[in-house]
Amino acid sequence: MFDLLNGLAVGLAISAPLGPIGMLCLNYAFTQGFRLAVFAGLGAAVADTIYASITGFGLTFLSEWLLEHYLIFGIFGGLFLIYLGYRIFTSAPIERIATVTHTNELQAFLSTLLFTISNPLTLIVFATLFGCLTTTERIRTHLETSFLVIGVFAGSMLWWTILSLTASLLRSRINIKILNLVRKVVGTGIMSFGAFFMLYTFR
Repeated sequence: MFDLLNGLAVGLAISAPLGPIGMLCLNYAFTQGFRLAVFAGLGAAVADTIYASITGFGLTFLSEWLLEHYLIFGIFGGLFLIYLGYRIFTSAPIERIATVTHTNELQAFLSTLLFTISNPLTLIVFATLFGCLTTTERIRTHLETSFLVIGVFAGSMLWWTILSLTASLLRSRINIKILNLVRKVVGTGIMSFGAFFMLYTFR
């Protein structure tokens, strides 16, 4: 149970900073509603869980391969973010609050999954956080590691659910013009994150 709570804390800590995934999730929530936003959060949570499993279970070969190809993943992730931001920025203006939210769940899920999984830096972050939770007295068992990984998924999904629900509840109280402005800001922000991510990768 203690490992589950530790994983929950790690999942919340890794998801809470408002980066490109958070901005994309907000865009879905404001323009399409809760359902698409939470599917976007699910994609990020699944990717976080994959990296948590690699770190927790010590899959050395896979982690080394990901880090060796960091430049390729960095370029791909940056370009993918720039593409997403551009699509959001140039999409047709919102004329009314959307009521149908069941058409692009897979797209929302894959957009965040692909970006998060293309960022091997997440692996380093998990290694650091898990290292802080490891004691020198004994090695964590596979069962304890499983609880830790499950906790990461639960913590990540908890954050994305709260963010998606809050934003989707607020969207009915926001003027259409403001929603269009927010979407432009989000699109610009995501493109900026993509450019910064590529520059950081080259550095």
